[in-house]
Amino acid sequence: MEPLFRNHSKGKDEVRKHIPLCLNTRPFSAAFREVLDFHLSDGAKILDPTPGKGYSWQQYRQDCEENAYILFPRKQYSIHQDESFFTTSTPLQSKYDAVYFDPPYFFGLGQTSDPREKDYGNYNHEKENLCKLLIVANIRFPQVLQKTGKLFFKYSDFFSVKDRCFHFCIPLWIPILNNFKVVDHYIIPHHRLTPTAWQVKNRPCGIVNSTYLSVLEVRNGQ
Repeated sequence: MEPLFRNHSKGKDEVRKHIPLCLNTRPFSAAFREVLDFHLSDGAKILDPTPGKGYSWQQYRQDCEENAYILFPRKQYSIHQDESFFTTSTPLQSKYDAVYFDPPYFFGLGQTSDPREKDYGNYNHEKENLCKLLIVANIRFPQVLQKTGKLFFKYSDFFSVKDRCFHFCIPLWIPILNNFKVVDHYIIPHHRLTPTAWQVKNRPCGIVNSTYLSVLEVRNGQ
């Protein structure tokens, strides 16, 4: 397998081709909005099969409300949220210009008193479940995308309590999506305070972590 981020040279001119790597320090929904506007045309159709609480779309919704009052309105998209995408095999009738994929990282049915659980679920990471989900995504997403369609893939590194292992996710998830090629990659750092530390009760702390947003294209116009 070739490296994910690699420079290629050709002849004396050394024509270099590489994947852009960007650091964006804005809140994720604002960074996500900028990435969409850079890669998509106004009116593009976007499928969101993992909508969750919809936090990623906060900046977009705010912009849509303000468009009526500003001189130069920002792009607007046709967004279709489909929570049943991975639980039904019924093919979608429409083709989309893009898919936004924000897979769940928290599995298991255990209940705790952690206040974050309401929004994000509990912290029983199961790497195998997410691998299976990505294998299905790699097959189904090209079927619903236009030939020039793009996949916006949001993910983070995580620590598996079960395995007592830290997983760096770029080399884990991207190779599974081999029906796509990476064309852009963003790192969005976060800092927040939480009333409980990871897996520790009654210990407030600050957390610094990074979210990745990879932009991929359907390989060979599949």
